Order: sequence, then C-alpha cells, then structure tokens
Amino acid sequence: MIYLIDGDDRKKAEQAARDYLGTDIEVIDADNLEKQELVSIFQGTTLFMESRHILIKDLSLKKELFLELPKFLQTEHQVAILEQKLDKRSATYKELAEVAKAEPQKIKIESFKLPEQVDTFLVFRVFDIALTDGKRAVKLMREAEEDNNPYATIGAWTKKAVDLFASKKNAEKERRILKRLAEIDMLLKQTNFSKEPWVVLESFLIELSSL
Repeated sequence: MIYLIDGDDRKKAEQAARDYLGTDIEVIDADNLEKQELVSIFQGTTLFMESRHILIKDLSLKKELFLELPKFLQTEHQVAILEQKLDKRSATYKELAEVAKAEPQKIKIESFKLPEQVDTFLVFRVFDIALTDGKRAVKLMREAEEDNNPYATIGAWTKKAVDLFASKKNAEKERRILKRLAEIDMLLKQTNFSKEPWVVLESFLIELSSL
C-alpha cells in the first residue's frame, strides 16, 4: 500500500509516515532517483524480507517520476511518500484521489497543515525582545507556536527587519539580520529539510542579539 502525505506541518507528516512504516525504514530522496529505478523500489525484494518499508521524499518535484506513480499501486511493500505541497489540480493527483476513494487498500492520501495565520503583534514583540534577550523571546514564542505558522513568522520578521534597515543610516546589524533570515527561509524550503521549523526559528532568536 502507498501512503501519500503532504503539508507544511513537516513534524506531524513525518511522524505519520514513520508510524505507518514502523521499523527498518529505507529512506529515499527523489532528487537522487531515476525513472528506471521505480520498478525496483515498488516491486523489488531483498534477500532478507519480502515486504519493504520505504519512505520517499518529494517525489512530485520530479514530475516525470510522479506521473508513473499510478502504475505502482499494486505494490506489496509499505511505501510512504512525503511531500511538501502536492499540486491537487494535476491529472495524476486526481487519478490517485479517485483510487483512494474506490480502493483505499491501495493508497491513502492525507494532509497535515500548519495554521495559516500569524499573530503579528506577538511575533514583532518576540523579535524586539530577542534583540536583547534571546532566551526570554524563545520562552514567549514557545507559548504561541501551536497557533502560529513558522513560515509566516519568518515573513513577519523579515518585514520587521526591512523596516529597521530603512529607518537607520548605519544599518550593518540589520543587514546581517536580513541575510540570516534569507538563509533560514532558503533552508526551510529545501526538499531535504526535515527538522521542526520552530527549532530553527528559536535558534535565530537566540543568536539575534549577537548578529
């Protein structure tokens, strides 16, 4: 069976995948996959076990591979496919969704979404506190992480840093802050990123006063 998972709540999505797969998990990054390898993944066996537990990350980013997925729904292995964001308008996704409804023993599809909103007053306050006291800022942020979106929080902090940069003549610190926020934004968008995003944001708050 195939378990197709997407959503920006990477922590819950990965946990769901691992709960489904159990132990002895083979982790495959789609970046390193070629089309001809799909047969061995979905239909191949090993010397030690007939059923494999396979986690594939971001298959849809290689469109030519994702198009092949409906061909392998008869797999006898446990396969979880972990995506950041699926294009639900694509013909392939629609085909998979129809099979999931008609034959749920072949494929299950589930999304884990983070809250869309961000409390701008809170995240701006956290940013201001972190300029002098990172530990206090982290403590305050942790109380609100469940109700806020970390990606929107990065956006709010970037706006705050841009405003500070524009208001100062000698804005070297603000320049360094903007550079660090851009690095974090790129990190969170990487396909192989699998850490809890709030951990990265908390680390930024700790280092903010010394940037």
